[in-house]
Amino acid sequence: MQTLPTVVLIHDDDHFCQSTATLVSSVGLRIVRLASGGIYLRDFGAGHSGCVVIDLGKPKLEGMQLLEELFRSPLRSPVIGIVSHVDVSTVIRALRHGVSAVLQIQHASNTELLDAIQAAIAKDARQRASHSRGEEIQSLFDSLSATEWAVLELLMHGDELTVVAEKLEVSRRTVESRRARVMNKLGVKSFTALVALLLEQGHFHDDA
Repeated sequence: MQTLPTVVLIHDDDHFCQSTATLVSSVGLRIVRLASGGIYLRDFGAGHSGCVVIDLGKPKLEGMQLLEELFRSPLRSPVIGIVSHVDVSTVIRALRHGVSAVLQIQHASNTELLDAIQAAIAKDARQRASHSRGEEIQSLFDSLSATEWAVLELLMHGDELTVVAEKLEVSRRTVESRRARVMNKLGVKSFTALVALLLEQGHFHDDA
């Protein structure tokens, strides 16, 4: 798995690739040029930290099809699309698949390209941090027992402790004990913090 932020370049234009490599290296970033999108999916994929710069006009798994494959991944590196000419349908399709930026090779300045690359890498870092936090929180939810979940679900739907106890056919003290265990396992000290954590993970939705 790749750990250092890496700019992966998939493009046939040697001049563009050489100038981009010089530009990226000048700010201390690592860059790798690959011959095809298939190689990227095989060797990098979800483990790739950084961004991908691809020619959207390339055929098969090297252009738009690669973009569609990446779009299916829950954790994917941001993509910067390069086009030789502006085609509205291609740009719209690319943006719908989450491309961070689309630049025209003949007109994009070094500053524009570098800004796009650095913004994409920063976005990737935020996404991975968020994904890591989400996995950590989910592991806490997975530690809850079925009886603890039952109490939590009823409380989240607005039931008072006494009502929860009646519905589950247990004592109020048992409900209080299970609620306390839930909050302890999830590492929260207030019901408000508990609700916020549930909403963050998407376990419940605010329908108000």
